[in-house]
Amino acid sequence: MNSITRDPGRELSDVAVPRQLSVRFLPVGAQTVVAVVDGELDLYTAPLLEATLLPLPAKGVRRIVVDARGLRFCDVCGFRSLSEINDMVAGHGSELVIARPNRGLRRIATLVQELYPAARSQPIRIQP
Repeated sequence: MNSITRDPGRELSDVAVPRQLSVRFLPVGAQTVVAVVDGELDLYTAPLLEATLLPLPAKGVRRIVVDARGLRFCDVCGFRSLSEINDMVAGHGSELVIARPNRGLRRIATLVQELYPAARSQPIRIQP
């Protein structure tokens, strides 16, 4: 059985795990960007999404729409990353919206926002 062992002294980006997430941008206007996300969002791919989306508010983007129709998998770590991105961009006066989420992502969002409402300062907007 294959297993991945992680050296606590190494960064997550140093671990040899195939990246199964891609993000491409579709500019919609001067202050809006659609980030089309394909693949899997989990513990290993979340840093890629964060590194891609977090710089956008500093570049003048006020609305980030994550088109999640191509997201095949999102675990709790992936949703936590979306939540953290949401809070950080809101702190810069920007907005994060998740569009076209699959059933699993909608379910995680509903559970987290219903069960832990006090844990989040800024709820994530979900659009069908």
